[in-house]
Amino acid sequence: MRLTFKYRIYPTKPQVEFLSGQLREAASLYNAALEERIGVWKICRKSIGYFDQQNQLPAMRKDGCLTLVNAQCAQDVLRRVDKTFAAFFARVKRGA
Repeated sequence: MRLTFKYRIYPTKPQVEFLSGQLREAASLYNAALEERIGVWKICRKSIGYFDQQNQLPAMRKDGCLTLVNAQCAQDVLRRVDKTFAAFFARVKRGA
């Protein structure tokens, strides 16, 4: 038997604003990673993967263009992009 627990949170207004900002930042990173993969393929006919993009994160944090709370959040966003691409190409390969 699997037990689950549901927790409700009641954030304050500053917490809501902070979390909304983090969500916007994650969405922006996702879209930028997606755009980079598409652009590199269109221009160079080269495929880039998760590790290529993940290696760019420290420089982005240092330049200040990435302000997510921790590196794990940014890596998770890039993993989702990679997983999405893998699923897309698996469907293409199957002919679906």
